[in-house]
Amino acid sequence: MMMQRRVQDPTKDIVNTDKWDGNPAARTRLLQAAVDRKVTGLVAVTGDIHRAYAGNLKVDFDNASDAPIGVELVASSISSGGDEKVNAEATLQGLVKANPHFRFFDARRGYVVCDFEKDRCEATFRAVESVATPNAPVSTIKTFEFEAKRQGLA
Repeated sequence: MMMQRRVQDPTKDIVNTDKWDGNPAARTRLLQAAVDRKVTGLVAVTGDIHRAYAGNLKVDFDNASDAPIGVELVASSISSGGDEKVNAEATLQGLVKANPHFRFFDARRGYVVCDFEKDRCEATFRAVESVATPNAPVSTIKTFEFEAKRQGLA
């Protein structure tokens, strides 16, 4: 995940060094380079971290007034970790307190389908009902549509 992800407990300062949070200076340089070059429509597609996320990329995630410069779409894993029962809405509310740039979270297994055109992108998050059940149904859990000229998700 490229977006900063702070833990929900502000008394703990846990940094996942396996993600971009472990390299904040490099992330800042990369995102600032996009700003300096006036890149529009920046979309980072990442994944296989056993959760699905969508949110805004910022040069300075700790600055609430820093404008989004792009979007990140994080796909879940297809089956790793098995079925998880998580209250996605409650979890998202907790995550947003520590990470106001997050716009979506889901813990189910699945994938994201991205349809890119010159000036827009549509991202459809899909999830399977159960990885333990053969032929379990797959459903759309969230769709985002955004234009290149708009630098983030609402």
